Amino acid sequence: MRVVSFATRRPVTVFIFALAAVVFGGVAFRDLAVDLLPDITYPSLTVQTGYEGAAPVEMETLITRPVEDAVGVVNGVNRVISSSRADISEVTLEFSWGTNMDFASLDVRERLDQVLNRLAQENVNLTGGRLRDGQTDYLVRTINELLRPEEMREIVIDRSQGAIVRLEDIARVYQGAREREVITRIDGNEA
Repeated sequence: MRVVSFATRRPVTVFIFALAAVVFGGVAFRDLAVDLLPDITYPSLTVQTGYEGAAPVEMETLITRPVEDAVGVVNGVNRVISSSRADISEVTLEFSWGTNMDFASLDVRERLDQVLNRLAQENVNLTGGRLRDGQTDYLVRTINELLRPEEMREIVIDRSQGAIVRLEDIARVYQGAREREVITRIDGNEA
């Protein structure tokens, strides 16, 4: 009851205190330093590649997987998430907290420069337009895919300093079955 009786006997004093609280609160809110708030920018980087006229399956095999393989080994990468749609491939790299994103983006660019130059030169798959048959539209494609190991051996890796370096110069290229990494069984039978 003392507060109520004081407020009714001295209304000007209570008004001055309330006005002072509002003014000081407004000044404190306006001048609140931003550096007191934590930096919550998630360290991620997205590589988006366009390939006009390509179906999602082609984007996956021709663009997304090679880009994933190239940039997935960059230092500090925790997780690689990819998405392939018609004409667009997106590969998102999620980095560890504290990763210097300037250096990470430079490393990603260097690796992309290496993988993109070979995709653009060797394994080309182009659109040939559309074909209409009644109510149905068909995509016409010109396919230039590597079908045999002999063709892969001839891929040019580097042309710098006057020398041509082919894949067969630095690696063994052969056709075989991929080594099994996981065996899944249900009731003792392979699944």
